[in-house]
Amino acid sequence: MARLLSALHLRSLRVQVFLWTIAPLTILLILFSLTGIGAHQVSMRQLAGAENARLLLVMADAIASQVQGKTASVQAAAELLGHDYGEAAMRSIHLQTASRVLAGSELVLLDAAGNVLDSAPAPDLQRLQAEQLVQPTTWGDSVLTVTHALDEPTLLWRVPVPDQAAFLFASEPLTALVQASGL
Repeated sequence: MARLLSALHLRSLRVQVFLWTIAPLTILLILFSLTGIGAHQVSMRQLAGAENARLLLVMADAIASQVQGKTASVQAAAELLGHDYGEAAMRSIHLQTASRVLAGSELVLLDAAGNVLDSAPAPDLQRLQAEQLVQPTTWGDSVLTVTHALDEPTLLWRVPVPDQAAFLFASEPLTALVQASGL
């Protein structure tokens, strides 16, 4: 036992080799590994944030594409309604045709006084009240708004019927538009 204590004395070669070489290298390796782990965490968080931002841009582009397509379809439906606007039977046929083309959308034709002229499919009164929230700014403007007055966020299009004092309203739940975009 005395021999062991004398071998571990501070002036012994074994203790000095340990104190001057192995202990400092061990401390340095531990510090380098800790800083490396921290740097790795920071870079992974930045990478995940950048990937999430790119994913959001792709999703936004897909939804914007669906909105643009639906807007063009609603405007084409309003053009179609403008051709035979005076005849109620033809107007109803055109509205039913537009409703089939714009599957998933509810269409309502309102005159300047806000009276319902026709709708396809059958009007949902709650949805109709929400569509009337879209107030005309000027007769020539097409308007797209999002309302939360219904059970779910809903896109509302208001498009003027050419050469008529009427608007075509189309509504579609935002979730249906997102699903149509493949997301």
